[in-house]
Amino acid sequence: MPSDKSNQTRTENTERASERNEKSERKNDASSAMSSDVSSEEMTNLTRTRNKNSREDAGTTALLGGLELFDEETAERNAMRAEQTNTPVPSETLTNAQFAQRAEALFDRIDTNHDQWLGADELSAAVQNRDFRDQDAQTVAALYSSRNTMQLLSRDEYSTLDDDGVTRADLQAFGRQSAARETLTPAMDVLRGEANFNRFDTDHDGYIARTELDAARQNTNLSEADRAHLQRVSDNFDNIIGASNDEWGFESSISDTDVAEYLNQTYQTVPGQTETLVSNTMSRTREGQLNQLNSNLFATPDNPLQSITPDAVVQGTIGDCYYLAAVSSLAASNPQAIRDMIRDNGNGTYTVTFPGDTANPVTINAPTDAERGLYNGGHKYGTWAGVLERAFGQYQSEHGNIFRRARVSMESGGNVPTEYAGAGGQTSWATELLTGRGTETVSSADSQLASRLERALNSDSRATVTTGINPRLFSSTSTDGYPTRHAYSITNFEPDGQGGGMVTVRNPWGANNDTTSGTTRISLQQFQNNFSDVTFEVPA
Repeated sequence: MPSDKSNQTRTENTERASERNEKSERKNDASSAMSSDVSSEEMTNLTRTRNKNSREDAGTTALLGGLELFDEETAERNAMRAEQTNTPVPSETLTNAQFAQRAEALFDRIDTNHDQWLGADELSAAVQNRDFRDQDAQTVAALYSSRNTMQLLSRDEYSTLDDDGVTRADLQAFGRQSAARETLTPAMDVLRGEANFNRFDTDHDGYIARTELDAARQNTNLSEADRAHLQRVSDNFDNIIGASNDEWGFESSISDTDVAEYLNQTYQTVPGQTETLVSNTMSRTREGQLNQLNSNLFATPDNPLQSITPDAVVQGTIGDCYYLAAVSSLAASNPQAIRDMIRDNGNGTYTVTFPGDTANPVTINAPTDAERGLYNGGHKYGTWAGVLERAFGQYQSEHGNIFRRARVSMESGGNVPTEYAGAGGQTSWATELLTGRGTETVSSADSQLASRLERALNSDSRATVTTGINPRLFSSTSTDGYPTRHAYSITNFEPDGQGGGMVTVRNPWGANNDTTSGTTRISLQQFQNNFSDVTFEVPA
């Protein structure tokens, strides 16, 4: 995350603002039990939601997009690795205002047809261009993820739809708004909290009138910084007082509710949503760079199986939970199968042969820095999970449903192979492609579920097992807070214990253990109360 204090404050307020939309945004992901039709714009919001919940659930350990922020020991190890591999340690994450400046500086490089618009095709090409590294990669990834809202920030195009692409005017508008917001947010913090508010509510009526604010601005006992913040609040006084509509008659003063509501509304606007996408994508991209300084397919080349673990699977901004849940489960049940399906061609490309369709292998380039910020994140276990995700997208673009291909092409420009993995799907089909075997899906209420799990996960021939939660009326989470319309892996079953045994469930979002965004160990009874169905790989 950005190191400057103002951007940190802005991010904290972004998290508070996103609480209202958390439940509705989570339901954009795809179900394992049924195909889900999710727009690319909705899917970009998943990153913000996932990041927020990861940080809330993790306690003192922060996460961003499911990637752990490193402690000093890990940072030192990265520095040593960078020195050994002659690879520079990535720079800090840009602030949003810095992003706007960097994007303008890169504009001509990205605008290959020189029409002064950054269209989907050009941004897709930039995402796949490995010459964009470090902060340039952060910028490119953020431009791509925010393109649909970024292009609306200025009315500078010929059509009324204003969707021909991102322009310099859009970036300049974003930069102005970001800079203003980065100063307004700490200014508003001067009024937040009962103690702060009461300092300026001198008549203690629960409201700060303009006269009270003006008097405070002239109070020389206040610090110069506080007086500057109050000036900023005064400049926005008329907008702030109407944020919550909590006065009888005309709104004339600032209440504590106005303060909280104004900050919430600020980040629910198109500019606010765009800022959230930009900051989260840049942070995620840098974490991918930190995790993967050597960019090996497997972090342990001499023993690849040691690197093939479910923890390497960390879903990005597209709706391919159904596929990544199957990959994660396969990594737990049969890591050798993953090792066998990827061939390193030694020239920066990989050929992936899916056991379910050996007649149609696909060859792809290694994921770029920008792609690791958008899709399955760069990870300390190597790039293999990202390679499998990109290969699946390429496979879908060549052999998938024609309607899926047409839709992805229309929404994303159709030039980033990984995007084709993200239009929703079924874990049964993904499992069959990854294993070359059939599948069987049963209800979680099946009376024989415990014995089925025992055979699948505790026998000599372990099977790939996934699960999912169907949509629920009036709720986007299950009884215990698991996101619905979402796919999960089942990686372990312990038949002993209360409640019918213990089931280990992993969310492909890949957040901390003991959270619904990461890996949880729950009783079979609790599992059946939350999940809808279970898909088993059928042994040969």
